[in-house]
Amino acid sequence: MNKHKDKPVATQNLFICLLQNYTKEVFKDDLERNVVNVKLLNDLVQNFQIEQFISANPEHIILFVEYLIKQSISQDKDTDASSPDNTDSLCTALTLLTILMSEQNTPLFSHITPSLESLLNYSTNEEVNILARQVLEQIKAANPSKKRGSTLRRGESYEKAMCDACDPVLPVRGHGMVTLTKLILSGDATAKSNKSQLLCLFMENLSHEDSYLYLSAVEGLAALTAEHADSVVETLTEQFIGQDQRELECRLKLGEVLMRVARHLGEMLVKYKSQFLNAFLHGCKDEDHLMRTSSLSNLAEICRILGYRVGSILSEMFICIKCIMSSDPYPEPRRAAVMVASFLLCALKQEALQVLEPILPELYRTLRHIYDHDLDDRTRLHAQLALEQLNAAVKAFLTPTLPAGFSTLRL
Repeated sequence: MNKHKDKPVATQNLFICLLQNYTKEVFKDDLERNVVNVKLLNDLVQNFQIEQFISANPEHIILFVEYLIKQSISQDKDTDASSPDNTDSLCTALTLLTILMSEQNTPLFSHITPSLESLLNYSTNEEVNILARQVLEQIKAANPSKKRGSTLRRGESYEKAMCDACDPVLPVRGHGMVTLTKLILSGDATAKSNKSQLLCLFMENLSHEDSYLYLSAVEGLAALTAEHADSVVETLTEQFIGQDQRELECRLKLGEVLMRVARHLGEMLVKYKSQFLNAFLHGCKDEDHLMRTSSLSNLAEICRILGYRVGSILSEMFICIKCIMSSDPYPEPRRAAVMVASFLLCALKQEALQVLEPILPELYRTLRHIYDHDLDDRTRLHAQLALEQLNAAVKAFLTPTLPAGFSTLRL
């Protein structure tokens, strides 16, 4: 925001003035003026310039939230329960604090800590208490004076999480694995030095029937991709292929985790392309139509990450796509299959004629039939785009562009 312009500065000053009027209860005894003050504040916070001003100068909002906290504590002392309106306002204010807080401005939030601790002592609302704890944890985590103590506790945190991960009570064990995953992702030194041990722990829990434990183990394995890519990719792709007995939600989640691993691998994905492509091709043949749809979308994304350097498996992919386009009873997989075909043809351009030569006539007829007869508009649109790509490839093949310096011979 340009502070040299009069209008933005005047708007900011008005906002600060109105905020101070509210927090200092200037119009406490004048209901009409108080309502106008609140109405103006409500209008101003929707202004883009004020949003930018608040983000850059959070101290005014911090004072405002501190006022709301003290007001809530006062009401909780006077009555058995605070009103729903005040609770909603306080929850919104605490959420705003977590959004505004960053590493650079955290010191500004330090003076609100006593008010938050008092709120935890007096408030009986669970939602308010959870939000207040989150804000306190954020402030303490960024406080330099606390960092020496937190460094000493890191090893203890790992030991506690490891102990929980071996607990016979399933929810405790799952929570332990989730904590260990967070420690890995945060770069915890103790977790880093024990990654082989963690790999064994997560792999052991993959055989568990409980979905929460299974997915916690899957997430943990994904977090170890950087150090144990071979083991992680092999294990997760095998799990994806052999997971038919698990619930649909669990299988879809595993597909999402695999995609996260693929994106993390980046250019290294070429080394594991066969494992990923085979896994998702297997998913395209799943009995559940949502699983087929998800696998087709993942297949398209894998090809994109690979830069469409897929190799000999490409013709097999198109055969699978063509079968789903022409015979799947559900619209979602058909739509996804046509979309994948459109993306691949767009990327292959003229090479499509050489790569797809054995199935090209049948693929063209299938796309044409879908474009002419399918009831789903989006499926027909993707079929049209795919046909246009094929037509462009044929035209480019039949009328090649002459190199620079050559003239067209006219007879």
